[in-house]
Amino acid sequence: MKLLILGILAALAVVSCQSIKPAREARPGQEEDARPPAPEVRFFEFAKLEAERAKSERSYLPFLRTSALHCGVTSLPKGGTDGQKPHGEDEVYYVVQGRSQFTAAGETKPIGPGSVLYVKAEVEHRFHDIEESLEILVFFSTAKEKR
Repeated sequence: MKLLILGILAALAVVSCQSIKPAREARPGQEEDARPPAPEVRFFEFAKLEAERAKSERSYLPFLRTSALHCGVTSLPKGGTDGQKPHGEDEVYYVVQGRSQFTAAGETKPIGPGSVLYVKAEVEHRFHDIEESLEILVFFSTAKEKR
């Protein structure tokens, strides 16, 4: 299952990296832009990301930012509190490990390894009654919905 999620993440990175502008070409009389072009594909190992997050002593660690997608890993300890506020972006959570309750838009569900949760932008939501420490992949869409 972890390989499936990492494959999905890689595919999302490919799609979202297509909207990243490559380094500018130098015009006559100007120096070339020193920034390397954005990679078309990036690969990540959840265990390494989680280790980096734990080392940082932060509950959330972003690991990918493009113009269309932001990704991170988050961890909430057993008995911990999820103090997040509604976000301005749609969000998907993939629970790698742990168990808790999740409430969004007034609906509460038990969640555990393999749970995939979608929350529309600005909807109040939180993890609570955390029975086993949670490790979660988080995907934010930064694309704005056309109305």
